[in-house]
Amino acid sequence: MGPPLNEVGRRQAAELAARLESIDAGYSSDSERARETAEIVGTRLSLAIRIDARLGEVDFGEWEGLTRQEIDLRYDGAFTRWEACERPSHAGVEADEAMAERVLAALRDIAGRHADGRVLVVMSGGPMRAVQAHLRGVEQATARRTIATAANCALVEVVVRDGLFTTV
Repeated sequence: MGPPLNEVGRRQAAELAARLESIDAGYSSDSERARETAEIVGTRLSLAIRIDARLGEVDFGEWEGLTRQEIDLRYDGAFTRWEACERPSHAGVEADEAMAERVLAALRDIAGRHADGRVLVVMSGGPMRAVQAHLRGVEQATARRTIATAANCALVEVVVRDGLFTTV
C-alpha cells in the first residue's frame, strides 16, 4: 500500500534506528513506508517486525489511489471537505473516529502482549495523530484541524498500562 520510502526516508529511518535501544518487540502498519521504516530499525536492533493492519491509516474506500484533486473533481469537493473535518459524503471512507478506535484497540492488544516491555510501533501520521488526540482529550472528528501531523520518523513515546494511555 502506497509508495516505498525514498532515500531521504531511508536515511531518516536509519537515524531513528541509531537513537533506539532496548526494544523488546516491533510492530508496523501494513503501509509500505511504515513497514520499510520498521524493517530498517528492526534490522539494526535484531528485531522481528510483526505487521498489524489495524495500525493503518484511514481506509479511503473508493478514494484509494486517487490524488486530492481527482477526489475533489470526482466527488464534488469531498477531499477539501474531509480536510476541513467534515464527514465523508459517501460510503466507503472510514470515519476518523473509527480509525482511532481501531488503532487504539490494536495498541491496547500489543501492550497487553508485552506488559513490561518496550515496543516499537511504526505507523503513519493519521494513526499517530489519533493517539495524540486521545492523550490530549481532543475529539477525533476535529483532530486533523488541531493536531499537526508528526514529522517523518518522529518518535512519540506512549505508555499503555491496563488499557490506559499516558505520555512518558
